[in-house]
Amino acid sequence: MKFPPHARPITTLALAFALFGLEACLPAEADYRFGLGTSEIVGIVDTDGGAPDPAKVLIVIFQHHYLFETVGGQEKVYRVSAALNEVDRHGRFVVHMPSDVVTLELLFIAPDRLTEEFKFNRQIGIGQVSYRASLEHHPNWHAHFYTYLQPMLSHLIVEPRYQMSLEDQKRLGDWLLFENARLDDLRRERAAKWEAS
Repeated sequence: MKFPPHARPITTLALAFALFGLEACLPAEADYRFGLGTSEIVGIVDTDGGAPDPAKVLIVIFQHHYLFETVGGQEKVYRVSAALNEVDRHGRFVVHMPSDVVTLELLFIAPDRLTEEFKFNRQIGIGQVSYRASLEHHPNWHAHFYTYLQPMLSHLIVEPRYQMSLEDQKRLGDWLLFENARLDDLRRERAAKWEAS
């Protein structure tokens, strides 16, 4: 399709604003590829020590599914489901975005690291989003675990509305049990050192 000469500057300007709008929607750690609509988020999880142990990393995905509009047509209604995703031994991950999902929230969790969150709304014109999650050491991680992670992750296991699979529930439960036991051991070690000093 050819535009008349007087329309070309306007079309170029509109395209520039559209590209700027796409850039403005993403944080500095994210990049994108063009497409009809967002279908997946890919990326890598790393720490200051390199790629983390895949068995210890959790990616919790909250999917906001669009359902319908209320009778008045004034309010959109969504259903939220949750799932877990894995990283490979290099820290890479792929999260697919089903066609009825309008928003994805990803929580990147690893022991002794500050949890990182990435939220993305489906965009026309962006086919794939790439994101690098760099998890920083948390000097007070036991408090972060007991006050934030443990209550939130336990809630995902017992709350049926999230429709988490039995496999994901078991993995989440095993991860919580392991971290609880590890923190208890660390607390006992510190107490023994304090008593000995």
